[in-house]
Amino acid sequence: MQLRHTFRVYFFSLLFCALFFGCSKEKKAALDRDDIHYAGFYSDYLLLSGVTVSNSDATPAALDSSVISELLVSHALTPESFHRKSELYRNNPQLWRLMLVQIRANIQKKTAAGQ
Repeated sequence: MQLRHTFRVYFFSLLFCALFFGCSKEKKAALDRDDIHYAGFYSDYLLLSGVTVSNSDATPAALDSSVISELLVSHALTPESFHRKSELYRNNPQLWRLMLVQIRANIQKKTAAGQ
């Protein structure tokens, strides 16, 4: 239950940070291997919770903590690495913006493949 709440808090706070700081003019960041794992996890999390490209404004449904744990393992993430990366994205809106682009691309690929 607490893990689910943590994901919601991180999701909305990171989304707020991305929107609030999205227009900064800093050096362009690039995604590393761990960022790609995180983006894969987050894409699957959103898809499983009912968010797609066509309804990206939808509020994600709560997932069971066992499903979230399985997703973390399948994307080579630990809860600690997830929290560490989430903190990094919170402090670096430009990097989070790149993550959002990657997450959206992942969702588009997976929904197109499923049709």
